[in-house]
Amino acid sequence: MSTYSVGQMNQLGVALELADFTPVEVTINCDANPHIPDGWSVEEHQKGGAFHWNAANVALH
Repeated sequence: MSTYSVGQMNQLGVALELADFTPVEVTINCDANPHIPDGWSVEEHQKGGAFHWNAANVALH
């Protein structure tokens, strides 16, 4: 795993601004059937509509 200094991260931020970079909005379709690998099964799938991904609103348990 690489580590970056604050200066390097600032340089990256400046480069992204100069390139007019805008992050892609990601929407996850929770109504779609889940991918089930061979040998696996799903006991229950509750459809949840569209989920608009925002890392600030997601936490790991």
